Amino acid sequence: MKRLPVDKITDLSEVVTVLKDGGVIAYPTDTIYGLGCSIFSPAGIERIIAIKGRSEKQPLSILVNYIEEIERYAIYSEANLRILRKHLPGPYTFILKASPTIPRNIRGKGDSVGIRVVDSRISTEMADLLGEAIVTTSINRSGEPPLGNPDEIADVFGPEIDLLLDAGIISGKPSTIVDLTGEEPKIIRQGKGIFTP
Repeated sequence: MKRLPVDKITDLSEVVTVLKDGGVIAYPTDTIYGLGCSIFSPAGIERIIAIKGRSEKQPLSILVNYIEEIERYAIYSEANLRILRKHLPGPYTFILKASPTIPRNIRGKGDSVGIRVVDSRISTEMADLLGEAIVTTSINRSGEPPLGNPDEIADVFGPEIDLLLDAGIISGKPSTIVDLTGEEPKIIRQGKGIFTP
């Protein structure tokens, strides 16, 4: 595993190359550290599922660089779009109906997908340079709390990941998850974001 201090990164091309090659990275978001790979890397997705020790039936979320990019991966109404524009970028994961581009093994119930647009320069630029969504999930073993200390991430996950973007200790709540697939928004998990329709 290679470790790169975020405050020393001036060029993300190395990170994007790792993602394009099917690699798995740990990186900071606006909530906690994420574990990610390219959405179109089946090998990367399988590695993340194995690293976390979770069931393949459990969905994974994706991160995109800006709101307009969501339409490439999800189907939503004008009412949904107003909610997305009100809260993003920010500490939210919105569950929407998945478009056909979403791989089967990251979809949730009813062919849905969780999507984030985070308030983080590094994450946004990574997705922008990659040109596609990044699979994102908290960095922890299934059932255990997320790790916020990069030293701990390196100790626990170092042999299993390719790159760690070190932004120092992040001690925060995960994103608030809001389901927009029904008639009314439904909060699935209360996290950092305070949701108001």
